[in-house]
Amino acid sequence: MTTDDLPTKADVIKQLGGAEIGEPLCVLDESNDMEAFAALPECYACEGTGKQVPPDFWGNGLEVRATEFQVSILPADNVNTSTWSLTVAYRGFGKWAVLNGFGCLSKAGDWDYEIQPSEREDDWLAEHRFGLAEAIELAKQHAPDIRVNGLTATEVLAKIRGGEFRG
Repeated sequence: MTTDDLPTKADVIKQLGGAEIGEPLCVLDESNDMEAFAALPECYACEGTGKQVPPDFWGNGLEVRATEFQVSILPADNVNTSTWSLTVAYRGFGKWAVLNGFGCLSKAGDWDYEIQPSEREDDWLAEHRFGLAEAIELAKQHAPDIRVNGLTATEVLAKIRGGEFRG
């Protein structure tokens, strides 16, 4: 890739300046290759192009990287979304955790307490860490079943659509 293939600084600044809070600042190309995106923690994927901006693109050592993704079946602008969401969070060494606010998803599909980093053994990490694509897929599978105060996300979505919950 040459510098001619990269967007200009003005293009990137325009994109950053135009984003609303909670709106993604960048998207992947049509392939949505999340593993490729995760493999570029020191780069910024520019909207719609799938092109990378070198880490020091800003000229001041500033790096922009995605370290968390929110996964929910509720509309993004609904007041209840953050409560009935899962978080896919970067945990280092190319690995991601799926979190529900109270626990960490295991490969067996159980929600376990996420122990302190200093107490995590290799076997625990192997059971609770995933590649990005797998973590997002697992979060999407489990998102409808998040239960808070006795209600699942699916039940809350039905109440929102029925006008019983405000949004």
